[in-house]
Amino acid sequence: MVWIVVTIHLLLSLGLLWASWQAWQLRLVLNSVAITVNGYARACEQGLSVSPPAILIAQKGAATAKIKYKDLLPQIKRVQLILSIVNRVQGLGKLKSKSGNLKRSDRYGKRRR
Repeated sequence: MVWIVVTIHLLLSLGLLWASWQAWQLRLVLNSVAITVNGYARACEQGLSVSPPAILIAQKGAATAKIKYKDLLPQIKRVQLILSIVNRVQGLGKLKSKSGNLKRSDRYGKRRR
């Protein structure tokens, strides 16, 4: 009877020793993860600390670009109008060159042999 009690206590002791070892290993891993996460947080804070001035510079540049675009908008519209006119003139030139190459019998659907 005593042997059974001693064996049970020994098994319980070994099980608890194993569980405490696993808890110790888990504590080491969690400590390493916490150090890594804190390092990343510090790096992010340092990176973001320079962001507000950079954002302000970018906003000023965008505002300047919008103003310049508004100033250039009438010129852009004129250039678009000129390009559309040139495109239409080229289209008319192509139509005239095609119609000049056709013979009278070809224009009316008769085929030449």
